[in-house]
Amino acid sequence: MTNVICPNRIDPVARKIIDNYIPLSNVTLSNGNAGWQGNIPTPFNFNEYLGKVDYQLNDAHRFEHKLL
Repeated sequence: MTNVICPNRIDPVARKIIDNYIPLSNVTLSNGNAGWQGNIPTPFNFNEYLGKVDYQLNDAHRFEHKLL
């Protein structure tokens, strides 16, 4: 067998996480591998913004500001 992890080498805690939180495959991808497709609802609305401003006064003086 290739690319198979022996079941006795998988941590029991990791196995529970996989069983409870990782969905089983439900589609076959174009390359023949198994995949998962679906929508996962989220109860949160994240308004996240990322920005950066660079300003160069001259060769010796520069200003940078990041907004996370």
